[in-house]
Amino acid sequence: MSICITEMINWIKDYYGDAIFLTMALFSCAYLYVYSTKVKKAIIYPSAFILFLLLNPVLYKLIFKAGRYWRFFWMLPNAILIASAITFLVIKSEKKINKIIVIAIFSIFIVVKGTNVYQNAGFVKTQNMYKLSEDTVAVCDVILEYDSSPRCIMPSTLFCEARQYNGNITLLYGRDVQGYIMGVSDDIRSVYSSMESETPDYSFILEKATDGGYGFVVTYDSKPIEDNVLDTYGYNIIQSTNGYKIYYNSFDN
Repeated sequence: MSICITEMINWIKDYYGDAIFLTMALFSCAYLYVYSTKVKKAIIYPSAFILFLLLNPVLYKLIFKAGRYWRFFWMLPNAILIASAITFLVIKSEKKINKIIVIAIFSIFIVVKGTNVYQNAGFVKTQNMYKLSEDTVAVCDVILEYDSSPRCIMPSTLFCEARQYNGNITLLYGRDVQGYIMGVSDDIRSVYSSMESETPDYSFILEKATDGGYGFVVTYDSKPIEDNVLDTYGYNIIQSTNGYKIYYNSFDN
């Protein structure tokens, strides 16, 4: 099975944007290749090996069987190539003024052409020492007050950071339910789909939570669990914080 060339080109465009930094990486690679044999062996050959190994469409489909081809671009040492090329270019410049000019030109270029990640909807400035969203920290703090090793079901907006915040938090599912790393059972996938839907089936969700001993279920404020469903499965709301409702069942009864 091969990857369509058009798809590959589109992935490259999506990853590199206007291709300015791709051009810089290629220029850097060419410059380092002719700079010295030592640099060639230390930087260029390993980079070429990574390029062949990870971006090979055949290996991608038949061996890696990965679901997100474009993520392999992250493994390419573009930043190292560019930084190394600029460094060696500065070293080779004999006059001090030339060194200053080279550094100034590339610094200004990178600042001007670089992308501010905070302009992307997926990035926010953090306000705490953990470098996690305030929503995650607030929800986890409430849960950990009740149980030092909680078992939880959370929305997709929380479960990634929850495990980073405290390794004692056990989740029914994480990013694996979205196709990352390892697969999950159909039951777990159904719970996730229901949780993320506009009208979650909380009877089904709480039934699975009870069967697995998951005492905490977190929902969006806009999608609360009905009182009759809570009564049926023995869950109670313990707090509403940062746009989320937290439900708890101690399983004492």
